[in-house]
Amino acid sequence: GWERQIGDALVGDFGGRICHTPAGDAALAKLLAKVDPADNAQDKVRAGIANMDMVNAVALPGGQVLLFDGLVQQAESPEELAGVLGHEVGHVRERHVMTALLRQFGMSILLAGADSGVTNGVFGLAAMGYSRDAEREADEYARARMAESAISPLGAADFFARMAGERAQAYRAAARTAPAYPPVLSDAEFAALKSMCADDPDVAEFDFF
Repeated sequence: GWERQIGDALVGDFGGRICHTPAGDAALAKLLAKVDPADNAQDKVRAGIANMDMVNAVALPGGQVLLFDGLVQQAESPEELAGVLGHEVGHVRERHVMTALLRQFGMSILLAGADSGVTNGVFGLAAMGYSRDAEREADEYARARMAESAISPLGAADFFARMAGERAQAYRAAARTAPAYPPVLSDAEFAALKSMCADDPDVAEFDFF
């Protein structure tokens, strides 16, 4: 509950910048269910798309993940998004988030959130670094969940090849010899994620200055 309060406060920093459309919300929920097949509804990770033109994603305390719209626009397939979302869920499930926050920001993180100012909160989280072991564990979690849900890891391999090359090889190696993966989302569902922020009439713009 304590971690969830911190996470909710940090999400509160985003104000009205979380994008929502009926089709986009449904597509994101479907994607999340495939990379985080938790049986207990109370234990489900929550996910959202933030109206920020940054190629990044963050895991927050209390089981929340935010994809930035800049990353969604960079993705060329829903399988690419599945790899990124699964990786961030891995950080949540392996309990890396509070460890990294406390290491980087110390106990001051307890005072962060709504009073910290959105710019400081967002960029502090986006720039937060995990240990190499934590990154490896999150990738392993993502690949395991993708295998369970029959999601091709080749999309994640392509994404990481463009963004962070050395991580792509492990995803490529996780693919079946003769892959026959069903699409993780339909074309319409993927398009709904892509247009989610543009189609939300109520979402706030993110101003850097």
